[in-house]
Amino acid sequence: MDGKEYWEWFDEQLKQPSRALGGEPCIICENPIPKNAHWKFRDRHVCSTECNNKLKRRWKSKVRRGTAEGYQPSEALLKKVETTLKRKSRLMRTNLNATFPYEYDYFPIEGDILERHGHHTKYVPISELPCRAAFWEEITSTFGCSADQLLGALHLETGAWRVVILDIYKTPRNTSTGFFYLNNRCYNEFVPHTVVDKTGNEINLYCNHETFRCIGPDDKRYSWEAISFGTVAIESPLWTPEYQARSSKKSTRQEHGFPLQSERNKNRPQQE
Repeated sequence: MDGKEYWEWFDEQLKQPSRALGGEPCIICENPIPKNAHWKFRDRHVCSTECNNKLKRRWKSKVRRGTAEGYQPSEALLKKVETTLKRKSRLMRTNLNATFPYEYDYFPIEGDILERHGHHTKYVPISELPCRAAFWEEITSTFGCSADQLLGALHLETGAWRVVILDIYKTPRNTSTGFFYLNNRCYNEFVPHTVVDKTGNEINLYCNHETFRCIGPDDKRYSWEAISFGTVAIESPLWTPEYQARSSKKSTRQEHGFPLQSERNKNRPQQE
């Protein structure tokens, strides 16, 4: 590996030798690729979001089977991860007057608190979560991880929580367990729920999957990924101003920037 960040490497795995100009057959369904298709779709020779997702799934299956090379982080990236794990935990706030409304880091670590629109999610050891040991055995078996690859994301205003799965480098995976938990009840994490907070008030609670596309101090692309609870839906992915400036595609900048929306735009191309 030449040390490129994950998303640059990911794009290279799916990119075809030349960009489609329009009319070429889609490598998934063989329908013609529209001339105005998203530039990543044309790079990958797919005609639609559906075919792009199928291409990604097929490629990831090959990686799991060992017939395609998996990602190998560079020494520079491993050093960055090591430095982040050694930093002090911190509070990351919301500031709607800033050029980007949410504070973030490289990835969340134990002790971090994400304040999102007045609500607070703390990253805690799983020993601080109200859960039976059998649950952790089920999680580790289902997702193929060990107990030390688990963290909890705990909503301080209600006590709702969700497990966060870490990779072998101790960074959060973009893995959905499908559920969060409150008062021994299991909730679908993809829709809001009316619950009662610790002050006795009813609130509409979202379990947000934050994904922020960012540019680091080393001028490399990376993605902040985290779980946060709150009463405002945070649409993802969001592009930071630095990341937006990197893009030369006006339409792409419009599709992925601020403002927030209460529901995901189902028609927006997925770009991972």
